Amino acid sequence: MLTTDTTSILRMYLFVILAAVNLYHQETFAGPNNEQASTTNTVKAIKQVKGKKHYTNVWNRLRAGFKLSIPNNSAIKKEIKWFKKHPGYIARVLKRARPYLYLIAEEIEHRKMPSELALLPIVESAFQPTAYSHAHASGLWQFIPSTGLSFRLKQNQWYDGRRDVVASTRAALDYLYHLNKEFSGDWELSLAAYNAGSRRVSNAILRNSKKDKNTDFWSLKLPTETKNYVPKLLAISAIIKEPAKYGISLNPIKNKPYIATTEIDFKLKLDLAAKLAGISSSHMHRLNPCFNNGTTPPKGKHRLVLPLNSIETFVTKLAELNPEKKLKWSHHKPHPVMTPLPYKKSWRHTTILAKNKKRKAKEIKVASNPRRPSLWAGRDIHNLNRWKLARWANNL
Repeated sequence: MLTTDTTSILRMYLFVILAAVNLYHQETFAGPNNEQASTTNTVKAIKQVKGKKHYTNVWNRLRAGFKLSIPNNSAIKKEIKWFKKHPGYIARVLKRARPYLYLIAEEIEHRKMPSELALLPIVESAFQPTAYSHAHASGLWQFIPSTGLSFRLKQNQWYDGRRDVVASTRAALDYLYHLNKEFSGDWELSLAAYNAGSRRVSNAILRNSKKDKNTDFWSLKLPTETKNYVPKLLAISAIIKEPAKYGISLNPIKNKPYIATTEIDFKLKLDLAAKLAGISSSHMHRLNPCFNNGTTPPKGKHRLVLPLNSIETFVTKLAELNPEKKLKWSHHKPHPVMTPLPYKKSWRHTTILAKNKKRKAKEIKVASNPRRPSLWAGRDIHNLNRWKLARWANNL
């Protein structure tokens, strides 16, 4: 039987332990979906990520976190042979990767995932943040629109989060984290699902299970692209792990942040932002490919990515910027006559013109579908005479 004093002491120790555990979690781990806050404060923007100081080279840091086994099979050997024959390609890709590798390494270690995943953009996009595929996938991590929206990557006329280097990196790793849980920790299957979709991989596993066949990645019947996808990542991982073995030379990349972020809440041209930061316009656009029109969006706060050594200059000069140089934006409201005409038969071009309060056919635009065109006033028609306009109108 515990005394009252003993019980009080135990309760006090328990309270201290719980408080310490809570503080540890707040400071070191916020879960796979954690979003680091951006800020207009220069110091906070610079200190948004902190690396492991005992690695001076990012390559050594990544190698220390390699966890994937590399089987000895022909598919991987074939990919290694290709990379060995094209050292120039590797050099170009890794040069493009230089601004992003530290950030990716930070995010991977935060989630306790294999460091080989930092090399996945080599396979996906060759580290080109503006890469766009025939399947409408975009960005470093090649998100299709629907998957991007599922992982909170906004897409509108001003901004495409799939090309936002910071946001898409976090979203891609969150997605891989989710897939790895779905496939019980099997990274080869997780990577295959990232490429082909989890449903396709699950169906392939189910087919093999029904036939009492192995259900590992190498035994599944998957699309050719996916069958080459995983070996390619493992091949480049093997080369990064032991470059000298394969006759490849890697330029060192310092294990410290290259980029930082700050927020602005008004419309700003990227070219002007480049001048304020003291960098070239092309460099500014490479770091911020997410902005569709060469400007930040007119409403809300938006993250701007800058070189770490330029951010203080940018913030200082931005505060001194003449307000007249800030772009103004207003929503365009169409004139009432620009409303689509109803789909009605037997309307000749004269009727259409009258409805639109126009006198010339060239002032009316016909939509791309000739069977059911939407007709608008105030726009020019190219290569369309009155006879064609009348024929299309009569076919409505």
